[in-house]
Amino acid sequence: MIKRFLPRSLFTRTLLILLIPTVLVQIVTTYVFYDRHWETLARRLTGSLGGDIAYVAHILNDAPISMQKNILEKAEQDLHMQFDFVPLEAMELPTAPQINSLVDQLLYEELDQRLDNQFYATVNADPDRVKIIVQLDNGFLIVYANKKRLFSYTTRLVIIWMVGSSVLLLGIAAIFLRNQIRPIRKLAIAAEKLGKGQEAGDLKPSGSIEIRQATAAFGIMRDRIRRQIQQRTDMLSGISHDLRTPLTRLKLELALLPSSPDIQAMQGDVDEMRQMVETYLDFARGDAEEESQTVSIPDLLDEIVRDFARDGKQIQYRPDGAVEISGRRNALKRCIGNLLGNACRYAKNVWITAEIGARGVRIEVSDDGPGIPPEMREEVFKPFRRLDDSRNSETGGVGLGLSIARDIARNHGGDITLDKAKQGGLSATLYLPL
Repeated sequence: MIKRFLPRSLFTRTLLILLIPTVLVQIVTTYVFYDRHWETLARRLTGSLGGDIAYVAHILNDAPISMQKNILEKAEQDLHMQFDFVPLEAMELPTAPQINSLVDQLLYEELDQRLDNQFYATVNADPDRVKIIVQLDNGFLIVYANKKRLFSYTTRLVIIWMVGSSVLLLGIAAIFLRNQIRPIRKLAIAAEKLGKGQEAGDLKPSGSIEIRQATAAFGIMRDRIRRQIQQRTDMLSGISHDLRTPLTRLKLELALLPSSPDIQAMQGDVDEMRQMVETYLDFARGDAEEESQTVSIPDLLDEIVRDFARDGKQIQYRPDGAVEISGRRNALKRCIGNLLGNACRYAKNVWITAEIGARGVRIEVSDDGPGIPPEMREEVFKPFRRLDDSRNSETGGVGLGLSIARDIARNHGGDITLDKAKQGGLSATLYLPL
């Protein structure tokens, strides 16, 4: 369940490995800081303010009325607070305390411990000042103190510094991490191109030792594949020449002989042998010699349908927008042609459609022929495997058409699947990634 929500890229996953512990540490540190340090600091600040107010209230309560004004003026100068004195009959002391925060609670506790008189305190009534009212024997002492005496703004600076430094460190880590992952991305792109039969190019080893080793191993593997393909191509070219020459000579010798039913049958056998040899060589050679290029799928399908129409085979084609892919054009033409040829061989009506998706193109060739049983649909992709095991030339081919088609599709990073068509016959779907 959790895997569904995890990011897929290595960069994001590694960044989360750094981010999650950092966030957890910040949360725990902030909680401990506020729970321990901030409570201790707030208790000291409220104790200091409560002590000053209690000191002035005690002196004022014991002093004669004639001295009260001088005492308040002196207290304002020394304590940097504003003091007012109001007679008892001029106001009433509020009775409901306003405790909305830890500071309110600690301030009430300090004043309650230090004062013998009734009092009232409010922290949030004024945005800049704290108001405390103390009931004395002959009046009310009203005190206005700056809120800075109760709040330490360095606490916010500490939190801002912690969060800011964490964000900065994560940003620096992301930059270094991206540089470390860049060689892996290049290696993945090169491997994907190689899997599609495209030129991957040379990769310069960079990054950590492990990434350099992987890049070097990929380069060695790519060179070995190139050498193997080249050796196979050279060998098959020689075999092609060696086989074609005696067949051509035999055909010419038969042409010089007087015409007869036996000679004509032998000429047919020679032509069939030439066709079989060409088919075998084409299957073994593959499409390695062709370079990749930009291929327009609608244009390619139009060309293939016209070629079949010239041979008298009508194919119903419905285009679906324009899309281009990178691939070997002749190989793709051969792949789709094999699918259409197989359908035309066994069915009266053939349809071909192309659907463009977000990640690839789906080309479907369907017919109204006899179809293929589900248990045999994978078997027909094997080389030289036919439903007609006699390999009769009347039914065409030697069992390599679908094998070659799937080989070409997979060399382009795609695949071919077989299913039952809605028209009742066989549906062959070619998928090619964009």
